[in-house]
Amino acid sequence: MKNLVVGLLAVAMLAGCALRNDSSTPILSEDGSKSYIQKGKSMNTDSDKKATSDLMHIRAKKLCPFGYKIINEENELATHPIFRVQMGLVSEATRQIQCNKAPS
Repeated sequence: MKNLVVGLLAVAMLAGCALRNDSSTPILSEDGSKSYIQKGKSMNTDSDKKATSDLMHIRAKKLCPFGYKIINEENELATHPIFRVQMGLVSEATRQIQCNKAPS
C-alpha cells in the first residue's frame, strides 16, 4: 500500500511538472486595443508560481512591445487534465493584459 501511495505521488508530481506551460489568447478589448488572456500552470510552490509569473511577463513583453497593464489576475488550484480533479500540487495562473498603444 505504501508503494502505491508513493507511486501515485510521484506520478502526480511528474504530471505537474509536465503541465508547466504558457499560453496567450488574443481578445478584443472594449476600446479596440490589443488584449490577451494568459494562462500558465506550475507546481503549487511560491518559487514555481514566481517562475510562471516571470515567464508570463516575458511573453507579455513580446506580445506588447510598448508595454502593457494587467487588467485582471487570478491564481487557483488547477484541475488535472486526465483525472479532472483539483490537485493541491498544481496551480494555474490566469492573467488578462491590455497592450499600450504605440506613442504618437
